[in-house]
Amino acid sequence: MTEATGAHVKASPNVPGRPSLGSRDSFAVKLSPARGDKIRSLKKLQGRSYQDILEPIINRALDEIDIESLKGQEALPLDKAS
Repeated sequence: MTEATGAHVKASPNVPGRPSLGSRDSFAVKLSPARGDKIRSLKKLQGRSYQDILEPIINRALDEIDIESLKGQEALPLDKAS
């Protein structure tokens, strides 16, 4: 049973459900239609949530970025960037 309070919906503690994944950040992104179609196909074929599909993909991409090596780098002026 859920209790709606304004914009918030709170689940009753007596109702079993999916365990919490802990604290999460939310991001909204816009992808090309072809990428969106591919993600929707994965969801349908694999029966997984968008979260379960996208999180490992994003994690792998982020793991390849060395944030420390990017610190202190300044953007080149547009006339010198090419």
